[in-house]
Amino acid sequence: MKTFPISLDDALHKSIKLASVQSEKTIHEWIISAIKYELKNEGFEVNEKGTEYGNASKD
Repeated sequence: MKTFPISLDDALHKSIKLASVQSEKTIHEWIISAIKYELKNEGFEVNEKGTEYGNASKD
């Protein structure tokens, strides 16, 4: 597992905080969920633990 800092402006942080409360997730869980959602939209295979390397093959 890797850890890295992320800088957010106040307005974005507030929006993420509100969204995480509404979805009953921590901010960390919400951000991870959003990243996985975007990766899936980009064609990556995403599992519970993370992402497979590369794009998923599209048949």
